[in-house]
Amino acid sequence: MKIFSNIINWIYYKPLNRLDNKITMAGTSKNKFYEKYIRWQIAGAIEYILYGEKTWKKTLKSIWKNKFIVLLLILMASTIWFTYHMGSQSREVEISSLNVSNENKDESIKTLEDIIYYNQKVIESKQNTIDSVLQFKKSRTWLEYRIYKETEMDDFYLNMSRVRDDILLLMSQQANEYEIPYSIYFRLVDVESGYKFQANKGGSGAFGYMQIMPATFRSYAKILNLKGGHTEINDILVGSYLLYKNHNDWMERGYDTHLAWEYALAEYNAGEGNMQIKKNGRVVGWRIPSYTRKYIKTIMKTYNKKYRD
Repeated sequence: MKIFSNIINWIYYKPLNRLDNKITMAGTSKNKFYEKYIRWQIAGAIEYILYGEKTWKKTLKSIWKNKFIVLLLILMASTIWFTYHMGSQSREVEISSLNVSNENKDESIKTLEDIIYYNQKVIESKQNTIDSVLQFKKSRTWLEYRIYKETEMDDFYLNMSRVRDDILLLMSQQANEYEIPYSIYFRLVDVESGYKFQANKGGSGAFGYMQIMPATFRSYAKILNLKGGHTEINDILVGSYLLYKNHNDWMERGYDTHLAWEYALAEYNAGEGNMQIKKNGRVVGWRIPSYTRKYIKTIMKTYNKKYRD
């Protein structure tokens, strides 16, 4: 009990005693309100707590005597309670608002996930479509469609039936590589051989899809470093390069691209020597032989349509 009494004395009475001494020993303030209603009422309340006789009458009398300070304490306690209570309600409202906000966010996230999932499916579908289109563009069906659209060959289906996939693809690759219009390249093969890998029926010695003369083939096969003789593949490689070279040579002589193709085809059909205009043994100009004009007109039929358009 003594220990308990000492603890109470240390944490309760001693601080109040020190506070009472400070208040009572302090100098008189010029503020009469402070002196009457605050300083001495606090001092009276402390002295009552420390030394007063604790009866109901005396307690009430002391409260009345120090009514201002008691009212101030009640007001302060009410303010603290009201602030705490309103703060609690405000926190509850904020927590409720946060819960609603989180629920809305969860719904938004779910909606976004649905949108992302849908967009992924749309992208996958489009990618599949693109892949299908790209695959189709690599197919023979697409290549044949392009060739027909560009050339409008009369015996198109018969011609296509005579050519293997790898040969037709090689022809397309060579035309693309040398930037030879399909309307010229594939109509030339049609006119020259009808897409048959065979010798010239007129006995000229020309051979293959591109109907190349033996000496010309040997010369250009050496330039292109081709081995194996006059095979189907080598025939296409030499013929494509020869056609490209002819056109490029005439472009370098100053002809526009359309006229350069006419002279390139004339040279392919008749040979450069038959196109020369000579005077006193010197070449002074070039001409397209009359016998090759029908050949040029047939090959450039669809090209000329687009050129005019």
